Amino acid sequence: MSQEGIPPKGDALRRALQWLAEQRVTDPKASRAKLISEAGQRFDLSPAEEEFLFGNWKES
Repeated sequence: MSQEGIPPKGDALRRALQWLAEQRVTDPKASRAKLISEAGQRFDLSPAEEEFLFGNWKES
């Protein structure tokens, strides 16, 4: 059974998603990849959590 699309557990990922949403409001033209990489460092995300964001976080 594939776990693709299932978000990893953890508060860091929820905080990262909130921060990403705020960044999109502040700077809608910011690079998606740059924001995800910064969120990974800022919230100490695991490689799996970052990969989840790259695969599932959609720009609005």
